Amino acid sequence: MLSLHRAACCCGGTDKIWSASRCTSEGCMNDPCTECEPSCPTTVTFCDAYRDSIGLPPALDAAKCYIVSLGGCLYVVTGFTSGACSPTPTLTHNSVSFYGIYTAPTPPLSCLDLCAPLVGTHLVEFVAFDGGVPCGTQFNVTVDMNGVYCNGECAGDPPGSPFNPCTREIQTKTFEWSLDSWPTILVSSQTKCDTASRQCADCVEIDPAGTLPNTYVANEQVIDNYCNDLSPVPDPCEDPSIPFGPACTLNANLALDIVFPAEPPAAVVALTITRSCDCGTGGWISGSPDSGLYIEGCYFYPDTCGTTAQAFAEKINSVLGKQSATCLATYSATGTCAPIGIAHQVCPAEICNGQLTTSIPPYSWTGPFYSAGYCTATYYAQPIMAYKLVLTISAYNFTFFNVDNDQCQCTGSALGGFVAIFESNEIPVECNVPVTATDFTLTKVSGPSCIAAGAATIS
Repeated sequence: MLSLHRAACCCGGTDKIWSASRCTSEGCMNDPCTECEPSCPTTVTFCDAYRDSIGLPPALDAAKCYIVSLGGCLYVVTGFTSGACSPTPTLTHNSVSFYGIYTAPTPPLSCLDLCAPLVGTHLVEFVAFDGGVPCGTQFNVTVDMNGVYCNGECAGDPPGSPFNPCTREIQTKTFEWSLDSWPTILVSSQTKCDTASRQCADCVEIDPAGTLPNTYVANEQVIDNYCNDLSPVPDPCEDPSIPFGPACTLNANLALDIVFPAEPPAAVVALTITRSCDCGTGGWISGSPDSGLYIEGCYFYPDTCGTTAQAFAEKINSVLGKQSATCLATYSATGTCAPIGIAHQVCPAEICNGQLTTSIPPYSWTGPFYSAGYCTATYYAQPIMAYKLVLTISAYNFTFFNVDNDQCQCTGSALGGFVAIFESNEIPVECNVPVTATDFTLTKVSGPSCIAAGAATIS
């Protein structure tokens, strides 16, 4: 029984032999390696197992066009016949690469008519940027301002300072932001106060309307914050009902900026392309991935929303990685996640989409640099942008001590105050490198002397 089973297998069985027809008589045929004039074969074939290996679906949709490539030539898959299909690859069998699936044109046009605008010009499809601060990242910032008063004075100042008993001490405050839209839009957490029940302990901000969505107006966080001792209000959360308004207005703003770092990371190899033969002095390639590459008669250009060096390499391999004639040069490319274009995180628009810049790519590209007898061209990419946080704390004092009636009274306008600014370290924006809130360290660059350099911390 076992020997009969083996005999049946050796004889072969019925398979699917897929066929694809040449789109046009010409492709972006690259230079031959010997004296010959290669042309696009009329038909190419492949077995069903090969079809599966390159990612083509097992059934054709009449509303779609299925295109494969070989040696710079494009072919439309037309269907299959049944028979014994040899798994051995040849120049025109089991050698095509998957190119793309497109919507079929309206009759009388056919899929074969779709190829003309594609021949020689190859779009490298959009790939979303993966790196930077992920959407939804929380920035919980605690600022120690114990001993700092709303008018900018410090506890323990020499006698005769303008400090008076009606000026409020700021103490320690915690603010919360989250990344609402990539790459830099931070939004302060929504208020927990509402018209139905204003619990002072839960108040976070009193202006959630969104005019400055990343700024806190934190009056209700200052203890006993009312402006006139003659009309005290037991619940300072009820700021709108206080006749004289808050004694101390406290603002906190956190900005996430994109900057050019003082010390960017070094450039690294991001894309290499190797030609199989007759490389000359390297003139077989020109251009740059960020603007488009020319390899012989083939032009590869990036999607306007952005792509990666890896996607470039995959497209080059799919178009020029297989021979259709014995004398034809082939090309082998490898690439990394290095972004090309303005680095959209998501495109078209979806939740939390964005672009890293409006015009300047996040990586700088140089090359080609040749090696291996001018047969290998290498491109380098360098991250040239970084994240930086700027925290601004400002306070405005509206109360003074009236010696005539021995009461605290409101001035009606600011009487003293301060601004303290903290800046963070610079963190490069690199592909496949996520950035967390705790990667940042805030250092004071200006403000009252009693606010320590490390008074603001992130968790």
